[in-house]
Amino acid sequence: MRGTFGFSFSTWRLHIRGEAIRSARDVGWLRTLTAGRMMRTGVSTADEKMTIATFRRSFPLGSTSSVVLTGDDGRYAGIVTTAAAYGSDVEPEAAIATLSTARHVTLKPEQNVQSVMQTFDASQSDELAVVDTAGHVLGSLTERFVHRRYTREIEKAQRDLFGE
Repeated sequence: MRGTFGFSFSTWRLHIRGEAIRSARDVGWLRTLTAGRMMRTGVSTADEKMTIATFRRSFPLGSTSSVVLTGDDGRYAGIVTTAAAYGSDVEPEAAIATLSTARHVTLKPEQNVQSVMQTFDASQSDELAVVDTAGHVLGSLTERFVHRRYTREIEKAQRDLFGE
């Protein structure tokens, strides 16, 4: 790819999205903008075996947009949007895990922004958990926040480049 077009496949993908990566300077800040630096810590968690009725009592509508589920061992087990637990067709005695999404998709704290965006694209998820090597939840990231932060960093790099 580099020999034919003059840049790597991942750079080409960013160009497709409208981003202009011209030099190693751009790549430098891309590497330092990691999931660990961007994640929101202190996320709401719940046991995956909790019933939906108990979940509703613990997380009323409006209290949080989503909750990260964990297993008995404290490892990541999925994400549930709070609104999903309040659907009219939801059985209150079922386990909350039946509503979870992204059960097998997580982010590592060392993943750079480019890799994080690729994971969001592949998983089609709006939010993903950041986990350590043992699978314990460190925080979470939303795709919307990642794109917003990425855009801010591009604008900052351009201001620095032009001395603004």
